[in-house]
Amino acid sequence: MPSDGPGPETSFQDLANLGWPKQQIFDTLNSVRSGTMSDISDLHLNDGFCQQWGWYSYNVTIGNLIPQSNIPTNITSTETVWSYDNSKNNQPFTTTWNEIWVQTTTASVSVTTSASVSLSASFNIPDIGGTSLSVSISSSATTAQTATDSHQLGNTWTITVGPYETMLIDRITTTTSQEVLYSQKYGIADGTQGLIASKWNDHYYWAFCINHYLTDESGNPPTGTLVLTGTGQKQSFDHKIIRKKAGNQGTNSRSVANVIAVSDKKVLIAIPGRRK
Repeated sequence: MPSDGPGPETSFQDLANLGWPKQQIFDTLNSVRSGTMSDISDLHLNDGFCQQWGWYSYNVTIGNLIPQSNIPTNITSTETVWSYDNSKNNQPFTTTWNEIWVQTTTASVSVTTSASVSLSASFNIPDIGGTSLSVSISSSATTAQTATDSHQLGNTWTITVGPYETMLIDRITTTTSQEVLYSQKYGIADGTQGLIASKWNDHYYWAFCINHYLTDESGNPPTGTLVLTGTGQKQSFDHKIIRKKAGNQGTNSRSVANVIAVSDKKVLIAIPGRRK
C-alpha cells in the first residue's frame, strides 16, 4: 500500500475525466513501447505491480487560488426614523432621542465548478468581497460556507426644532455587495520525468510519468480548474437632518456622520445633532 501521498490516488476514471480515456492511454504508451503491449489489461494505476515497486500517482492542486473580482454594487435605502412638527408654535422645542440598530456583514463561499477528479484540498479565503471576513471551504463541499459579523450601533440626539419648523431625521442605509470568482488549477502530482524500467523474473515492468507522456498537442499535462464563488455584503449608515420652515420658507438638509462602532459591541453614544 502507498504511504501517505499529497492527495487522493489517481484512478483511470480521473484520467478519463481529464481527457485521457483508458484506450487512448494504451494507444499512447503502446506507441512508446513500439507496439509490444498486449491490450489495456497491461495498464496498471496504483495497483498490481505498482504497489510492488512503489509507483503511485496522486491528484493534487497546482499553484494558488486566482481571484477575479466583479465591480461592487451599492443599494441605498432611506427611512425616516424621527420627525417632529413644530410649525404651529412660536417657541423652539428641545428633546433627546435615542436610536439603536444592528449592522451586519456577511461573507459566503461555494463551489460552483467542482473538480472532475477526487481532491482532498481545503481553502481558507480572507477578506471576501471587500469585507474583513474569512471563510474556509473544502474542495468537495456541496453547500455554501458562511461567516457573519453583527453588532449594534446607536445614536443619542439632543434635538432642537425651531419655531414654525418641522424637522425630520432620515437614516440612509447603503448595502455594498461584491462577488469574487476564485480559480484553482488541479492535476496529477509530478513524478519521474520519463519512464522507469524494473526487471523481475526476466520480465521488465515499466513506469510512465503521466505528466510527461499524457500531454496534448501543446505539451500540456492533464489538468482541470475548480471554481469557487465568494460573495461579500456589508452595510454603512448615515443620517440626514431635514428642516422645513412653515409657509414655504424653504428646506434645509444636511448629512451628519456621527456613528462610531464600538469594539465591545455595546450601544454607543454619538455626537449630538445641532441646528445650524
